[in-house]
Amino acid sequence: MGNLLKVNNAIINMQDQNTAETIKKFFKTGKGSYSENDVFLGIKVPDLRALQKKLPLNLEETQALLKSKFHEERFFSLINLIDLYEKANSKEKAFIAEEVYLKNTKHINNWDLTDVSAPKITGHYFLFENYKNRDNLKKIAKSKYLFDRRISIVSTLYFIKHNHLEFPLEISKILLDDSEDLINKAVGWVLREIGKKDENKLKSFIKTNYNKLKRVTLRYAIEKFDQKTRNEFLKGIF
Repeated sequence: MGNLLKVNNAIINMQDQNTAETIKKFFKTGKGSYSENDVFLGIKVPDLRALQKKLPLNLEETQALLKSKFHEERFFSLINLIDLYEKANSKEKAFIAEEVYLKNTKHINNWDLTDVSAPKITGHYFLFENYKNRDNLKKIAKSKYLFDRRISIVSTLYFIKHNHLEFPLEISKILLDDSEDLINKAVGWVLREIGKKDENKLKSFIKTNYNKLKRVTLRYAIEKFDQKTRNEFLKGIF
């Protein structure tokens, strides 16, 4: 299957358990946590990116690797999928976004995996390729699966990059009551990026939804405000 076996062998040979122990500190790997069953090999992201440039995979190989039990192999699969998506025509983009990405989210099961891939695949897809059906991201935002919801919100970073701010606010509003810290932080991150584009729009959103905002979401959202304004917003003084 082309380069797949070479990639498998290269990744196994690059593993470093000391680095794996360090990397695991960035993820919740304790019993009952979202990364409890994730297996880390201890390979750094720049090394995975360099390997992908050296040994790119075709779509069939990419889909196979996405189902790997090893975190780094799934990460490799996703950065390769981004490369395939960006080079594809519109019909191929639709297949990659819908059939490969959105139907395999159970394998996109950690925050770094969603964050590296969702903006460039589903973000681009629903902004430029299938904008009429972007409400599908709203449906995903209501999923019971944590990383579906994470995909829905981080996808909107691509919208913000291209100055489309209203839809990210709609997704953010859906997720304001979420109980997961990974979602609360992601919503705050998105709101902060909106504020960089239009501070008044962010302030208006916070004022309207202040009583629903989780504290961590609010702190992330107002990071770029001056100190005086941050203090006022933390106290609900508008």
